[in-house]
Formats: sequence, C-alpha cells, structure tokens
Amino acid sequence: MKQIMLPERQNQIVEKLKDLGFSSVDFSFTPTGPDHFELYYKLQEPYFFALTKEGKYKYAPASDGRISTEGQYTNWAQGLKRMEDWLRILKRNIEVGNPWELVQKDAGSGIINDSEEPFSGREQEELSQKLDRILAILEQHGVALEHVQEDIEYLKTSGKRISKKDMGLMIGGNILGWILTSAIPPAAVPAIINEIGQIVGGGVHRLQ
Repeated sequence: MKQIMLPERQNQIVEKLKDLGFSSVDFSFTPTGPDHFELYYKLQEPYFFALTKEGKYKYAPASDGRISTEGQYTNWAQGLKRMEDWLRILKRNIEVGNPWELVQKDAGSGIINDSEEPFSGREQEELSQKLDRILAILEQHGVALEHVQEDIEYLKTSGKRISKKDMGLMIGGNILGWILTSAIPPAAVPAIINEIGQIVGGGVHRLQ
C-alpha cells in the first residue's frame, strides 16, 4: 500500500496529543498528503482539526465562542502550532462539559432545583447567602472579583423574578462564561467546581 505520510510526521502528531494530555486512541487520524491530514475527536465527532492541500488549517471548536475557524498556514511547523492551539481549546471544552447540568439537583432537593416555582422571601435570602459563598470561593482561588462580582449581583436580583430551575441554568451559564474567558484560572477549575457543587448541587461534581 502506498505510504501517504511518513511515520516521523505521524509521530509528531501523536507527541502533540500526549503533550496536551490526550490519548491517540480517542482520535481518528486520516493522512491526506505528505503534510496534510484530518483528525477527529471520536468522543465528539463535530470536533476536528485538518491541514489541507490548499494550505489551510480548519478546526472546531474555536476560540472566543466560535464554533469553527479556518485560515492559511505556510509550513509544517506552523500547522502543528495551529493543532496545538486547537487541542488547548478542545481540552477546555471537554473540561467544561455540559454547563446546564452543573447545578441541577433532584427535584425538591434544596432551594435550587427543577421546580418552576419562584423563590419565597426566605429563599431569596438563602439564595443571596449561597451566592456570597460562591463569590468568597472564587476570591480564595485567585479569581479577580471585577470579573465576577457584577454577575453575582445580577443573579441575586434575578432571584426575585425567575424560577428555581431558571436560576440553576443561569448559575451554570455564568460558570461556563467564567471558565471560557479564563476569569477562573484553568488549574483552579476542578477545585472550584467541587466547592460550588457542595453549595448548589451535586451535579457539579460530574466535571471532575
């Protein structure tokens, strides 16, 4: 069978995967030329990286909330650098998981649950205390308060007009935003997820 890409080139790709903490068995690799290939993340097929014969790189997911991106590259080393950028973005999205499940709990368990009911006056006070505890946790882990304090205050006022279920979704969405914008340092994500989970719901532990 004709060899499309030399083993040395293929090994460089595998080493990049290892350097970023991935296993090559989780990827589907297809060489399309001596310096060109397609790489799919098996556990989530829409996630892919490619260097094309037309001198383009293409990948998904992309940075800054974009689903995908593409552009020109000039040589093999530059192409591998683009792959490394993609792997870092991929890793962040895998670690985040499904943010809508972060704070979900069994119905009736605590004040933040799947109920469509609004918060009572007493529950609003309890919610405010929980959000203050979340803010304290973030500060303890080195999160700059100017990046999160406004979000926390908005969550407090939202407790007066939205359901318990919607509040859980809003908290999950804010956590996602803090992670993707690096307001939460990547190294601190597991510890913060664990501690917030103890406050608002066990579902948050699934990210660890």
